[in-house]
Amino acid sequence: MLPKQTLVVLVVFSAIAALVKAAPEGKENGKPENNSATSQNDSGADKAWKELLDAMKPPALPPELAGKAPSPEQKVEFNKFLATASQKAAEKAHDFYTKYPNDSRADEARQREKRMLQQTAAFEKQSAPPSDEEKIAAKINEAMGEAMKKKAEGLPAVLTDLEKRLKDLQKEYPKEPVIWEQFMVIVQNGDEATAKRLSKELIAAENAPDEVKDAAKGVLRRLEAVGQPFELTFTAIDGSKVDVQQMKGKVVLIDFGRHGAARA
Repeated sequence: MLPKQTLVVLVVFSAIAALVKAAPEGKENGKPENNSATSQNDSGADKAWKELLDAMKPPALPPELAGKAPSPEQKVEFNKFLATASQKAAEKAHDFYTKYPNDSRADEARQREKRMLQQTAAFEKQSAPPSDEEKIAAKINEAMGEAMKKKAEGLPAVLTDLEKRLKDLQKEYPKEPVIWEQFMVIVQNGDEATAKRLSKELIAAENAPDEVKDAAKGVLRRLEAVGQPFELTFTAIDGSKVDVQQMKGKVVLIDFGRHGAARA
């Protein structure tokens, strides 16, 4: 088997879930849970509290990302957006307990500021530019996704489309091992003619990794052995010479036994 596996990654933004967990519980429409006289009479505090709660609402997923895996670049931009949103919410919390230190919600505002600052740091860390490996993995996933759109036409159509897309990627990244490995998916799932043709191409390819070439050679040996005469000569346990080719037309049972000694 190849040392790497096909990277099929459909990313779900856990960031939204994190924001949902940070959203207020037990409060609606910006109303304080503790209706102290100070809170009830201070419309400025109520307004500031509602602004804080609104700032902490989880953002909607951008329409262009709905229902499909984001590209590495889109992930970076979305995490930047989440980092900015979390920072703004932290600032709202800070402003609240600074302006209204005696309000019954001041301590909670401090806790919310702490959580939002933690989220800001986490999102900023995830906003690093994508690595080349991540970009390639995303492009392979996209190629597979596009090829799967032909599944109604049958597996051969899917594999034909995938091979074309992988060869296009190969032109862009001629020495990238993970792209070469994807061709083995086609070899292992295609018909005999496709498997033989593509195996020979992989074996002859200058930039194909040795692991891929070895895997292709193994497939080719198995395919080319089908229907060929079985050649085997050995010395049986009684010392007699055995040549399977001389037993044509006969039923032959070969038992190598527990210790590897051949009997016919």
